[in-house]
Amino acid sequence: MFDFVSLDFETANSNFNSACSVGIVAVENNSIVKEDYFLIKPPTHHFRKVNTQIHGMTYESVKNAKTFPEIFPYISVYIESTRVIAAHNANFDMNVLNDCLEYYHLQKPNFVYIDTMNFPSPVKHSRGSSLMDCANYFGIDIPSHHNPLCDAEVCAKIVIESIKHSDANSLAEYVLYYPEVKRQYFSELSVFHSFYSGEKRRYVEKLPDRISPSAVNTTNTTFDEKHPLYKKLCVLTGELHSLSRRDAMQRIVDVGGIVRSSVSSKTDYLIVGDQDKEIVGEDGLSTKQEKAYSLISSGKNIKIINEDEFLKLLSGLEE
Repeated sequence: MFDFVSLDFETANSNFNSACSVGIVAVENNSIVKEDYFLIKPPTHHFRKVNTQIHGMTYESVKNAKTFPEIFPYISVYIESTRVIAAHNANFDMNVLNDCLEYYHLQKPNFVYIDTMNFPSPVKHSRGSSLMDCANYFGIDIPSHHNPLCDAEVCAKIVIESIKHSDANSLAEYVLYYPEVKRQYFSELSVFHSFYSGEKRRYVEKLPDRISPSAVNTTNTTFDEKHPLYKKLCVLTGELHSLSRRDAMQRIVDVGGIVRSSVSSKTDYLIVGDQDKEIVGEDGLSTKQEKAYSLISSGKNIKIINEDEFLKLLSGLEE
């Protein structure tokens, strides 16, 4: 019987049932004794660009992998052989597991899990509570962040180091000493079906860092003042196919345009890419679009354009 097992999932898109890989690490007597890593073929071919940017995987990476029902027996052996499951931002990983089990009509195990983000470490007070923050605090190396085996191993080491830095000798003792580390039952999980359902900000660690417009600067010293985007305030929303968000921002500032993160009465262009209805709702409108339409109805001159129109403007062509 393991003292605890840490696990970490990565997903293909914003649906929790789209697990595409999992890392599992088992610990006994504060030492890692076993680990496994599995690629998983998700139920659809759809890999969101934003997810691929995080973990580097595409459908090509997993098209020949086993499906979740074929992988779950291996995961189940770990679950049945441990006293507790540990995960960092556990609600994410537990919802992935739950949704995969539901999607494939597999019997759900019941087990105890803990979230290392809730550990009462001075980390969260001095640096933050992300996996990287906690790892840096304890001097734990992260050679490949968002590789699930690497992240599961880091999670396990955070537990081990937390125990060592306390008066406890084991995770069981640690949980007794620190009641804020809640033992939760998988059967009582608060269920969500995508990253953004319910309290969407709880899953932000699995999403890439937002790109601040202030982080994108041009190296050009002269601009064509007749360019249609010169000194125009531009805001982006949704996912573009031909450019990443960062590249689009860079292209705008390189022609003398100005990028802003939110829509205001001073906005000239709102550039709209594909919207994920799981994020923005069934109407397909982001909050930026809703605000732009509201301002337009009050008389503001904001132009809402699609990706093709944006590319024409970048090339110097007027609408």
